Amino acid sequence: MQQKYEPHIRVKFSLFDSPKFRTIPNKQRAYCYLVFICLLKFANSKTLTCYPRQATLSSMTGLSRSTIFRATELLEGSQIITKKRQKSTTLYTINKDYVVSTRNYDVSMGHMGSVSQTYIRRTNIRTNSNITNFIKGLAESGSDKDTILTKLASKYTTQELNEAIKDNDNPYLCKQALQIKDQSNFSAKAEQEGVKYVSKDVINKAVDDVRKKTNYFYRDKVYKNKREHGRISATKSFLSRSNKKK
Repeated sequence: MQQKYEPHIRVKFSLFDSPKFRTIPNKQRAYCYLVFICLLKFANSKTLTCYPRQATLSSMTGLSRSTIFRATELLEGSQIITKKRQKSTTLYTINKDYVVSTRNYDVSMGHMGSVSQTYIRRTNIRTNSNITNFIKGLAESGSDKDTILTKLASKYTTQELNEAIKDNDNPYLCKQALQIKDQSNFSAKAEQEGVKYVSKDVINKAVDDVRKKTNYFYRDKVYKNKREHGRISATKSFLSRSNKKK
């Protein structure tokens, strides 16, 4: 008689090596993984969607609602899940690249009886591409997200990054690297053309000065200080003249 597991969803080991998952801060990564596991409990094996309430997730994990909200925000930012706000709850959709949905696992035969279509290998992704290996190497060496983006922008050309995005090869990081590259090219072009731009600090200081000068309480304080200073100066001047006459 064949024995079968109950329907379940398993996490791919590639999740732990994923550069997207590693962009989550170390202090928050454990919370994110725990919330991710709880979402899998409710996820539909075909659509990978679910809509548990935060109170339910809080009861299951022992985490506060604010921690759960922050964890789901980080998971969404890493493209591991997506969120869609509905009237009374939030609809979560799990990225199929990180889970294997299985049914009817045959224990006696030691192989899969049937595998759900949720586990579909995406052959168009260059999993062994130079960009993937480059990002993976930086992540394993302890580089943070900003360092990875900066080195990615400096190492690869705009064409290579655009091709990687078309091939769905780390598109999230490649798009941000392109933005850094565009800003760098803009600054270099401006320098070559001899165009001088006002620095961000100077602009911020000017805005703060205008804000202060137009603020009623600031102007009132300046007026009182000037008036008080004027009285002190007048008193000192009067005493000085009196001492000279004596």
